[in-house]
Amino acid sequence: MAWRIAIVALALVAPARAGQLQVLQHIWGFNGRVAPGRMNPLSLEVANLSPEPFDGVLKLVRGSSVAQRRGATLAEPCFISPGARRWVQFYPCTRQEQEAWVVEWGFRVGDRETLRNPKFGPPGRVVLLDPAVVLTRKARFPVLPDNLFPPTVTATDGLYSVVLDHMPRWEPVRQRAFIDWLRRGGEVHLVHDANDRYPTFTGALAVLNAPLERFPVGAGTVVRHPLPHRKLDGEALAEKGFPLPTYEANYDAPVHDLDGELFESLRDLTRPKHNWLLIYLTSVVYIVLIWPVNYVCFVVKRRDYRLTVLFFVLCVAGCSALLMAIGRRGHEEATAVHAVACARQIDADHYDTTQWVNAFVTRGAVYPITHDSPHNLYAACQDYEAVPGLIHSGKGGVFQADIPLYSARHFLHRGRLVGHRIALEVEEWGGGSRLSDLAITFEDGFPTDAHAVWALCGGRFYRLQVGEGRLRLGSGSGHDAKELFTKDALRVPKPHYFGPFRTSGEEEPPDKRLQRLMVPLMARAVAHAGTFWQDVRYPALPPDRMQIFIYAPLPEGFRLQEPRFGEPMGYVLYQIELRKPEKTHG
Repeated sequence: MAWRIAIVALALVAPARAGQLQVLQHIWGFNGRVAPGRMNPLSLEVANLSPEPFDGVLKLVRGSSVAQRRGATLAEPCFISPGARRWVQFYPCTRQEQEAWVVEWGFRVGDRETLRNPKFGPPGRVVLLDPAVVLTRKARFPVLPDNLFPPTVTATDGLYSVVLDHMPRWEPVRQRAFIDWLRRGGEVHLVHDANDRYPTFTGALAVLNAPLERFPVGAGTVVRHPLPHRKLDGEALAEKGFPLPTYEANYDAPVHDLDGELFESLRDLTRPKHNWLLIYLTSVVYIVLIWPVNYVCFVVKRRDYRLTVLFFVLCVAGCSALLMAIGRRGHEEATAVHAVACARQIDADHYDTTQWVNAFVTRGAVYPITHDSPHNLYAACQDYEAVPGLIHSGKGGVFQADIPLYSARHFLHRGRLVGHRIALEVEEWGGGSRLSDLAITFEDGFPTDAHAVWALCGGRFYRLQVGEGRLRLGSGSGHDAKELFTKDALRVPKPHYFGPFRTSGEEEPPDKRLQRLMVPLMARAVAHAGTFWQDVRYPALPPDRMQIFIYAPLPEGFRLQEPRFGEPMGYVLYQIELRKPEKTHG
């Protein structure tokens, strides 16, 4: 990890042996649109027009000028030979359609280019084609060259469905990213190639070779269509049970900025608990000493002016030292990390994870923030100010965050992390549109200390009980989504302050306050319609599928790799999809 940080740091300070670069084209997301509030791939085709190689760093910044910059800078080391071109990918978190994004590669006026603003839309369906035939093949869906598929599942939030007619020339890491996306809940439509045959897959993609018309892979689905992709119609797919999500802006939604509210709630857990009465008393004493006492004792009585200066210096030094000593006891002089996460299961112990993290430090420094994931994506979600720091996303990704003395930095993290080993198997599944009986067995590693376990089936939520190696249906007939996601439950708990003083909100233990974040995270996980102003609505679950939500303490694999932060405190909402076995009553 240290060598990656050194490379990025050296590239930033070393002058690039730059020629003249030009951004030939750029693609937002997978189909020209991005999923709002998510990390989406931004693919840039960059050409070196000079006779000298470019060996430097491409930087992506939000804001068209220095005064308008927001968040942290994303950086990618890049080498381009003279006269050559290459694709470079960034993974920004897009939160507003009117955001201006700029690519920079030097310090001269012409070493930058402003990109087209991103347009919001739901996760889409694309046809993956060989880059050599993209311009010669017609398709009814947006086309994406297969070499632009990201090498990590954590960048695929904007992708819902894929149409595929060939074996992509992918390295193993990109093959695994595709299969992870499928196992997480993706949808693949296999069609005939130019020879009217289904493609044959190798490596990790070999799971697509099953000779069935429709078959599951994890939580995902693979469907075969005996026709070429140019004859595949979106309306026909919707009639067969494969509709696409929709998107609309809902300005009357109860939650307008979930990320901001989560970060505010986490920050309040480490709000410095200063002794404000003593601070204000010391300030008043300082003012009294520095003016009335000093004036009366030395000026009015016409004492030696050097005594006046000495008294002034002693007052400033003494009160400054006292205020420093009082202020340094902000959070019991301890670094603290609080986080909440949503984790969609890929396999028994690997999860595609989104984390909201707030790190409070007692010593100012540049902290290399990273997680134990093959690829890390980070975003500093400050919409009103620039963040001193540098983000290198992708393989071995790191966020070099400049955090001042006794302050906090919050950020969003996406990674493929190791969590609790949750292997579930349906033993009983009874009932029609409403569950009447349910028993799900689990193996060792299940988080038995979970705060709550819920099941979503047939549009209703059921509270489950944990005991004797099984999850069983609790009492009651379940809750409608409107009953669970009320306005009061969706409001992220946070107190109000007037200056430094709390004016409302009870002082709850941190663990209790973190548990109250479960309902907003569940609403985000299921994209409950009408909850968020950037409203992405997914198709309803088929009647033979169920989603399990487990809200449990953060596991070891979710912690920061920087040892100065210690062990984080927080919770993770696991999201696991199950299919109804053929042999269950009901």
